[in-house]
Amino acid sequence: MKFKVILFVLLLAPAWLYAQTCNLKLTGTVTDSHDGEKLEFAALGILQLQKQAFTKSDGTFEFTNLCPGTYTIVCRHLGCKDTTFSVTVNENTALSIVMPHKLNQLKEVDINSEKTNHADAAGLSVVSVSSQQLQPLLGGTLGDILKVAPGVTTLQTGATITKPMVNGFTGNRIVIMNNGVRLEGQQWGGEHAPEIDPYIANSITVWYGAKAVRYGPDAIGGVITIDPAALPYNGRFSGIANLAGFSNNRMGASSVQIQNSFGKGRWAYRVQGSYRKGANVFAPGYGLANSAMREGNFSAAAWLQIQPFKGRSVCQPF
Repeated sequence: MKFKVILFVLLLAPAWLYAQTCNLKLTGTVTDSHDGEKLEFAALGILQLQKQAFTKSDGTFEFTNLCPGTYTIVCRHLGCKDTTFSVTVNENTALSIVMPHKLNQLKEVDINSEKTNHADAAGLSVVSVSSQQLQPLLGGTLGDILKVAPGVTTLQTGATITKPMVNGFTGNRIVIMNNGVRLEGQQWGGEHAPEIDPYIANSITVWYGAKAVRYGPDAIGGVITIDPAALPYNGRFSGIANLAGFSNNRMGASSVQIQNSFGKGRWAYRVQGSYRKGANVFAPGYGLANSAMREGNFSAAAWLQIQPFKGRSVCQPF
């Protein structure tokens, strides 16, 4: 008798399992609690089934082929707090999910600073090439010498035409000051290099940053200042001679500078001249025609120191 009962139950079980259909639907809409807006691309997941769905442009979603039972739903959306809840599905079910709005607010920021007397601490960066650093570089162009400064490269349109480029700016985007005089020649065109003799410089300074615009609105890229040494008033005669050679184009460069003061140190003068000459530049296996060069530079300066008022001295150019 027991065997017959067990056999009857086993025969009836497949029919009962077949009667439990899994074709139920779970649909609904997702809205924002802040303004009631229908949320698009909200992510919903059923933890027990590892199923996922996303809301459409009208905020609706749909899960299909669900079996009767209780499920845990997780809903996420950018700008809203995650929502987790349980729902029992015994028939086709529609939900209305309201997502709590989450305000993303930045915390306050305190900025503290102290006043300083350093010029380059207020957004102005300065890089100087001293006379000691200039010595092994003399004989080249101004652009070649400035390559030692960070952020400075060159724009070269010929064997002897080299323009300095500061942080990607060149031409009328940078200002060149030679002994306090603004240089305008390099703005004439791409074939015009700065007509400055590096031998006259005692130091070269590159000014970066926003404060460089004090030299004018066209100094957005930076400022290059070339400063000669101060004239002597010690009554001593002095001079400097430089010679340099280049093997590629057999170029030679020379410079002579003399200076002195007289009249009990009231007068001072400086005379300086340089000369460069080179043949065509050679590349591996061939020469570059029409790249020979010859360049001469001369400069003179005199200064008179007078004392119009007792205890005060004023220097006037002559």
